Amino acid sequence: MPITMNVVISVLALAVSILSMIFARRDKDADARKKALDTLENNFRERVSQLDYTGNARYMETSSAMSGIENRLSRLEESVKQIPTHRDIDVLQNAIGLLGQSVAKLEGSVEQNIQSVGRITNFLLERSS
Repeated sequence: MPITMNVVISVLALAVSILSMIFARRDKDADARKKALDTLENNFRERVSQLDYTGNARYMETSSAMSGIENRLSRLEESVKQIPTHRDIDVLQNAIGLLGQSVAKLEGSVEQNIQSVGRITNFLLERSS
């Protein structure tokens, strides 16, 4: 059976049909892959947006908490500035010690004055009787 032009044309037509089916299939696969990639990209973008929103919310919460801590720290620093130092306490202790010595000296004088007032009172009472 000799190969005629009709057979060659038929075989070529069949090959073109098969190749067309293969390329069409590839195009469909490419479209499906493109759709899958688009879906994946959209899901990725949505997740990044959610993470960004969550990150911003956490940043705001943290920022607010840090602001509160800063305020508390500022108040604490102001309070600490008012606390006396060791030197101040030493000076006060020395002053209290000196005051105690002065009070001890005055106690002796006061006791003598009480005795003197008592004698004067007795003298005046005896004289008026």
